[in-house]
Amino acid sequence: MTSAGSKNNLDHYEKGEFLHIKDYLAALEVVEELYPDYKAAIQQFNNATDGYYTNMFVMHKDMFVDYSEWLFAILTNLESRISMNNYNAQEKRVIGHIAERLFNIYIIKQQQDRALKVKELQRTFVTNETFNGKLEPVFPHAAPIVISFDDNYAISGGALINSIVRHSDKNTHYDIVVLENKVSNLNKQRLLKLVSAHTNFSLRFFDVNAFTELNGVHTRAHFSASTYARLFIPQLFREYEKVIFIDSDTVVKADLATLLNVDLGTNLVAAVKDIVMEGFVKFGAMSESADGVMPAGEYLQKTLKMTKPDEYFQAGIIVFNVAPDGAGRYLLRAD
Repeated sequence: MTSAGSKNNLDHYEKGEFLHIKDYLAALEVVEELYPDYKAAIQQFNNATDGYYTNMFVMHKDMFVDYSEWLFAILTNLESRISMNNYNAQEKRVIGHIAERLFNIYIIKQQQDRALKVKELQRTFVTNETFNGKLEPVFPHAAPIVISFDDNYAISGGALINSIVRHSDKNTHYDIVVLENKVSNLNKQRLLKLVSAHTNFSLRFFDVNAFTELNGVHTRAHFSASTYARLFIPQLFREYEKVIFIDSDTVVKADLATLLNVDLGTNLVAAVKDIVMEGFVKFGAMSESADGVMPAGEYLQKTLKMTKPDEYFQAGIIVFNVAPDGAGRYLLRAD
């Protein structure tokens, strides 16, 4: 408290911008009325120059129950004694502010009465939390197929799933995962009905918003955040050996699972060269990215660091070679 310009905890409350000392003193009166044996703990905390704030703690269940009964008996009584008329939003947090102080008083009293051990830990504020989990295979041996779309492409995604089912092999299991972004529950139910009659099919949905990295990606026209979700396939599906990704605006006319028979060796992906990009480069078509609008050739060199346009591949159908340690190799390349 001294580093904040206060003599002690009591002085700190009195100087608080949105705090009113009369409210805190009223709370202390309640404590002394209900629990007179806490008077020494109150004085010790008020005179101390430090404390445990922000209501962050972990304690044993029996102690938590005891603390809760003690705390809410005080706060319930206190509510009838203080008035929040004309308080702004910050001032109306008075009960929370007081509860922080009461926690300290409770802990001091427990330390006075018994050999209570308190372990102090550093607080951590996580600014870029992201999903680091994984999806487990539904079947022991299956063809993992990943599709990514939002609600705008749910109909075309349904057409794709229907075509996969129609051209499937009854002796093969298909593990389909939709990396979805705000697909409505109604559309999810419609999609699930497409596979409900087929015991060799599984259809699951995974919310791509779990990956906070997608919050700041460059989007335009039909390139939404879902477009970038395929980049997380090696991480999310690291329990699989190979994974097929296919765009939602596609239909198949043969068994998609046969793509898993492609021998990838140590290559990370199997994909098809994009001859459209070669045309874009040849005729000077403009490309838009986070680096701005520029000719396609310049985009490949400046943004993608590519010197050979014919090495650019189409991202609509990709086979990812995840195992062994595939996810680690992808992340290494991404850095």
